[in-house]
Amino acid sequence: MIKMHRKIAVTVILITFVTGYAFAQISGTKSVGTGGEYETLSAAIADVMANGINGQTVLELKDGYDQDEYVLIGHYPGNDLYHLTIRPEEGASQALIRRTLPLTVKMDSARHVIIDGRAGGNGSQNVLNLISEFEGNGTALWISNGCRGNVIRNCNISFNCTRGVAIYDSDSTTVTECDISTYSNGPTNNGGTYGIYARSCTNSIISNNWIHQLHVNHDNFLLYGIAFENIPADGSTERLFNNFICINTDRSDSTSQLIGISIWSGHQAQNPIDILFNTVYIGGTNTSGTNSYGIYNYSAERMVNIRNNIVINERTNSSGSGSHYAFCKHEEYGSWTSDYNLLMVNGNGGLIGYYAGIDCETLLDWQNTTSCDSHSVSKPVVFTDPGNGDLHLTEVSMDDPDLKCLPVAGITTDIDGDLRNSTNPFKGADELVIPQTPYLGAAFQLPCRIELEDYDMGGMNVAYWDSDAGNTGGQYRDDDVDIETSFDTDGGYDLCYTEDNEWLEYTVNGTGEAMDVEVRAATIHSDRKCRLVLDGDTLCTVDLPNTGGWQTWETATVKNIMIPEGTNQILRFEIIKGWVNLNWIEFTPSIGTGLSEDTAMPLRFALGQAYPNPFNPETTIRFDVKEPCQVVLKVYNLMGQKVIDLVNKDYQPGVYEVKFNAAGFPSDIYFYRIQMGSYHAVKKMVVLK
Repeated sequence: MIKMHRKIAVTVILITFVTGYAFAQISGTKSVGTGGEYETLSAAIADVMANGINGQTVLELKDGYDQDEYVLIGHYPGNDLYHLTIRPEEGASQALIRRTLPLTVKMDSARHVIIDGRAGGNGSQNVLNLISEFEGNGTALWISNGCRGNVIRNCNISFNCTRGVAIYDSDSTTVTECDISTYSNGPTNNGGTYGIYARSCTNSIISNNWIHQLHVNHDNFLLYGIAFENIPADGSTERLFNNFICINTDRSDSTSQLIGISIWSGHQAQNPIDILFNTVYIGGTNTSGTNSYGIYNYSAERMVNIRNNIVINERTNSSGSGSHYAFCKHEEYGSWTSDYNLLMVNGNGGLIGYYAGIDCETLLDWQNTTSCDSHSVSKPVVFTDPGNGDLHLTEVSMDDPDLKCLPVAGITTDIDGDLRNSTNPFKGADELVIPQTPYLGAAFQLPCRIELEDYDMGGMNVAYWDSDAGNTGGQYRDDDVDIETSFDTDGGYDLCYTEDNEWLEYTVNGTGEAMDVEVRAATIHSDRKCRLVLDGDTLCTVDLPNTGGWQTWETATVKNIMIPEGTNQILRFEIIKGWVNLNWIEFTPSIGTGLSEDTAMPLRFALGQAYPNPFNPETTIRFDVKEPCQVVLKVYNLMGQKVIDLVNKDYQPGVYEVKFNAAGFPSDIYFYRIQMGSYHAVKKMVVLK
């Protein structure tokens, strides 16, 4: 997950070609920093450049590493065979590479280099900071001149120069999960300021980045989140997905522009540029003729495929005359396809789109002019904190069908690594995760029967795991769990087309007593199994019989399973061996709970949960008597008033049951209290008529 905080210190990675090292080729893990095998990263890279590597090699920066250095990584012996990884060491909390000159880290003809900002290469926290303090035309991280197969991930890249990341004439570069922002006020020279700038590149992947707080400290500026220029005419595919891009500044002048994503001068090619699942926000106040654009396409002959994005331009004119667009297709030629997007403008000068000289004020105007975005919508969206670049959706959007779209192959998670819904994911970079809650509104109060189709709300990988998309049975619920109409004696529904290792979860309240567990199943296969797990602890494994038919039902039972007492516990029903239809599970009090094997007498005093519960009109209450005593059992209403005495007499040790008939009582919640010597207990029951 990308951490939402300003980065401190100055960090720049430098890899320089330095001769004079006469060591053998290196491999394995080498420590870098005070007390390490190399004092600085530039010294370690000098060794690599001079002598090469002969195996997978990791340069680990020691915790607290802080160097003002220039790192130049070129083409070295072993470059085409092995990966060179640069990362902080395991357990590190911060590492800084910083520079006050135009370049911080430069990769020139380098191949298969991984700069991984995570400590030990694990987790999701960005520990490595690459910082450029140079206030002018420069770049924090430069990748150029035939670089191939390099990966930049989980780095905090802060810059005062013109570019955070620049990629030139390179193939198969991945920039992912990076936090990219200007260091303070931004560059002081005229020209463009770019979060990520790519020119003449192929097969680039720009994903899961947070680009925000981009500033400039001069007039006549161009401010870009991500910009692609001069994309070659070949079979490559450029993919931009799951990025947060927030440009929110009040600075403006007559020749400036603000652009979230820009595609410029691409050549005709077989494969498109994919712009998918991004969230772009443009804000601030304009006092000049400055225009702004969410997604901008100028003279791009290359096909551009724009789907499932949220693009909001709320920039507004206070005294200026700028136009503020969600979409812009500057020229008529070139292929632009877009759909299932959310487009919104909300300010003076706001226009949904611009197409080849035509202003489109509304989404309908844009649809009629372009024949695109037939399934797109235009409406406000509430973000967590757009002023500070946090573009996560809020719970207001939880049930908004207009924010749903169609899945895209290969994009199964969002900017935070949360699993996307496989049938109707959310638009934009953030997949709003629905919290796990009981499907029927309240936890199941054990003992009771649980219909298996009533699994919790929360969706895939939260309340259930199903191996294939969609409800193959087509009944009861519209998600990925397969449910069909049941022909069991009680009718209803059953789970069908089950497969190995699928699971469902239910919120329950346990009673702290032993129960028998029954599972209703039908299958033509033998050796089918399921398992019940409560709050991470296995309760039991149930062997399911071969019933001889998919709608020939039998009940499998496991006795005397202790159910811990608790509220809002999570019961997971795991299908160990699938291809079995499943109808329900039922918990019933075990007879003889807590009995000594030698004496068949209870080992403790205990009050059982009324069963059934809720009930109408009769329920059974069980209690265990450990030693001779007087037993008093009374029922009270919600006001604390006694409504009936059920028991008031002496008992010998044993297990007993008493019936409570509520035929003369209204529907309500009742409490029953037992006193046995010094032992007393209270439980709740519900009359539901």
